[in-house]
This record gives sequence, structure tokens and C-alpha cells, in this order.
Amino acid sequence: MYGLLRNEALRKELGNQALTLLTTQAASLVPALLIANFFYHWKSFLLEFAGFVVTWFVIDFVLTTVLELWRKSTKAGERKPG
Repeated sequence: MYGLLRNEALRKELGNQALTLLTTQAASLVPALLIANFFYHWKSFLLEFAGFVVTWFVIDFVLTTVLELWRKSTKAGERKPG
């Protein structure tokens, strides 16, 4: 971790992309945190953290898939003559 943080090129790139990363992940991060906080009480930090990460992944996957399908259907609707 220390080596990654000391990498100047990586730090600059993360700094440039921080706002984009935050805005794209916020829609899935917040619900995942709430779900983990209210429902995951497994008495093990590692299990709860793994559950949170998996929940975040699944929510992000669903949101990304739905958004891509919506964009494709919107573009297809614009191409049809009418």
C-alpha cells in the first residue's frame, strides 16, 4: 500500500479521476453501506467486510447493466424513423 501511495504517476491519475470515480460509485456505495450496516451482523469483521464488498459489487453491476440497456434502447429509439 505504501508503494502504491508513493507512486507519483498513480497519485496524479487518481487525483484527476477522483471526482469521476466518486460520482460513478456513490450510487452503489451508499446503498451497500446501508445494507451492510443494518443487515450484516455476523460477529466477524472479515465476513461483514466481504459481505459489504460483494453487496457493493452486485449493486454496481445491476446499476451499470440497467444504465447500459437504457442507453442502448434510447439510442435505438432515436435511430428509428418516425
